[in-house]
Amino acid sequence: MPTTWLIPSWAPNFHPLVIHFPIVLVMTAAVVDLVDVAFERSVWLKAATTTLYVTGALSLMVAYMTGLQAASTVLVPGMAYPVITAHRQWALVTMAYCVLVATLRLLVLRGANGRSRRRRVALLGMSGRRVYLT
Repeated sequence: MPTTWLIPSWAPNFHPLVIHFPIVLVMTAAVVDLVDVAFERSVWLKAATTTLYVTGALSLMVAYMTGLQAASTVLVPGMAYPVITAHRQWALVTMAYCVLVATLRLLVLRGANGRSRRRRVALLGMSGRRVYLT
């Protein structure tokens, strides 16, 4: 069943409607993570940050898939192909990196010593590294 009736008339496809959610989720997760490391807030903040990273990674997968679909439906001028290719490659790298960060955060969340300052600083450094590329 076609879902074109879900797309507003001003949007060429789903990608522009979806892409902003993962950007905001991952950036918010990094900021909350920074607050957690700097001020050592409560234990629930670790779970909230991990939830933001996992939700961001899942929404990045959706955004990547809608981007692939969008690239095949939008008319692209010949000179824009290198830009589209670079965009797709960076999107894949960013998605893979965020999935890795979310997976590691889940593993640390399950660990017994997940609240140690060293682990929190290491996770913050790892997760903040890719946020600025998205």
